[in-house]
Amino acid sequence: EDYIDFAIHTGDYAVTIRDTAKDLYSTGTKCVKPILNVVGNHDTYNANATVSDKPATKQIVCGNTDGWDVIFMDIADSMTYYKDYPDSKIRIIVLDNYYDVDEQCDWLDLRLREATIMGYHVITFMHEMTHPIINKLDTNFQTIEDFETYGGYRSFTKFDKVISDWIADGGVHIANFAGHEHSDMIGYTQNGVLNMICQCATDDVSWVDGARI
Repeated sequence: EDYIDFAIHTGDYAVTIRDTAKDLYSTGTKCVKPILNVVGNHDTYNANATVSDKPATKQIVCGNTDGWDVIFMDIADSMTYYKDYPDSKIRIIVLDNYYDVDEQCDWLDLRLREATIMGYHVITFMHEMTHPIINKLDTNFQTIEDFETYGGYRSFTKFDKVISDWIADGGVHIANFAGHEHSDMIGYTQNGVLNMICQCATDDVSWVDGARI
C-alpha cells in the first residue's frame, strides 16, 4: 500500500437510488489511504426516480472528505474538485456529469490551462465516458462484449471538447477514467480523448454480456 496514494470510486455509490445509500466510511476497517468519490447518475435519484436536489446528493457522495485534501470548485454544494501531486507533476480532476455542467466547463478550462503552465499532466475522472469510443485499443483488459455494436449508454459530454481543445494546444491528458457502462472499454473518442471505463466492482453484468476474458 505504500505505493498507492488514493483510490477512487467512479460513481453510483448509492447503487440504485440515493435513499438506499450506506455510509461505508464509518463501517469496517478504516482505509489507510483516502478513497475519493465521483457522483454517479444513481446517486442523483430519489425514491420517486427523479433527480435529487444537489445538497442531498452532495451529502451522499462527499459527506466524508476527511483526508481527501482536494480543492473543490467554488460553487454551492460542488462535487467537482482537483488535487495536485507535485512530485509526480500530475493533476487529477474530478467532474460531475449531472449538475452545473456549463459552469464546470469554464472551471475545467482554467484548471487545464494552469496545469500546462505548471508542466503537469492531467487525469480526469467522471462517472460517464466523455464521448463514445470510436477507436478501441487492442488490450487484454477488455470484456468479451463487443461494445462497438452494443446498444448501451453512449455519453456525449461537453467536457470532451474542453479536454480535446486543451490537448490540441499542447496539454498532456493521460486518460479519463469512468464507470457507468458495466463493462470494460478502452479507447479514444472522435476528438482524441482516451477513455478507460471499468466494469463495476460488483461484476454486475446482468444486462450485458460483459464477462471478462
